[in-house]
Amino acid sequence: MATFTVNSTADIDDSNLMDGVCADATGACTLRAAMQQANFSVGADTINFSIGSGVKTINVGSTGLGPLPTLSEAVTIDGTTQPGFAGTPLIELNGSLAGAGVSGLKAIGGGNSVVRGLAIYFFNGHGIWLAPRNGGETIEGNFIGTNAAGNAALGNSLDGVHISNASSNTIGGTQVPPDPGTPPGNLISGNHSDGVEINGAGAPGNRVQGNLIGTNAAGAAALGNSLDGVRIIGGDSNTIGGAVVGAGNIISGNGAHGVEISGSSLFGHRVQNNNIGTNAADTAALGNNGDGVFINGTPNNTIGGGGDPGDQRHLGQQRAWHRDLRQRRDREPSARQLYRH
Repeated sequence: MATFTVNSTADIDDSNLMDGVCADATGACTLRAAMQQANFSVGADTINFSIGSGVKTINVGSTGLGPLPTLSEAVTIDGTTQPGFAGTPLIELNGSLAGAGVSGLKAIGGGNSVVRGLAIYFFNGHGIWLAPRNGGETIEGNFIGTNAAGNAALGNSLDGVHISNASSNTIGGTQVPPDPGTPPGNLISGNHSDGVEINGAGAPGNRVQGNLIGTNAAGAAALGNSLDGVRIIGGDSNTIGGAVVGAGNIISGNGAHGVEISGSSLFGHRVQNNNIGTNAADTAALGNNGDGVFINGTPNNTIGGGGDPGDQRHLGQQRAWHRDLRQRRDREPSARQLYRH
């Protein structure tokens, strides 16, 4: 286990993986070098930041090296350690020079990594891609598809967060009192496909909680993802929101549905205690362009429900405005479920 502290915005390789020291040829510790050392090191490592103070931008691919290393070992990348951090990201990863199809951060292998407090934008692939691996990743307190202020869309070309056959990951988290979009919640907006996509039979047990998806950082105006806010294709027992206080998301202002569920599933999925189609203050409509919750051929889902996770008789705090909907649990295994408010 080791801690590497990034002190440079340069995008240069580590000079000697064998020495256990994060240092490029100039002696500086770059993010690329720190990730290379973390992959080479045995055990769970930590990457912190101390690049002067204030907002700093790392232009990934600016030296022609292409994508950042794929995370193959457990590591915590903690942007909140940058001096001056006060709740919004100060470390930006700009992917405009990273190359075709390149995602911002990709994890495959060790599992149990954490990505915290980064602004990730302009990548030609996904903002963050969790590929098949041991699972258990945590993505929290990031702005994915916007600038560091969270008031301008700088979308990644595909999904904000893409989970592909990876299980038990947490996108965001819960907090009391609820304050969606602040750590551990993420702001996931402005991306050119879905905000969050969970895809594949090997992607059960993922949680999307406490996030702003499709709005600005204030939760007051739309910075919509071009397609769905959250899309689930296959898998089982994924949860959008949840029964506990602070688990709900704001899913509003997106170009298609707030939440879309499709594909085969044995146990279904849960969508609970979210505001879908309102602002964060729950005082005005901020509609998605499609339906609030759209279910196509996937049985045994729970939409709404009270504080008791086993009670499916109540809608709970699910909101429905504009073209969004309120929906009860679907019990038809093959019917296309589409309810309008």
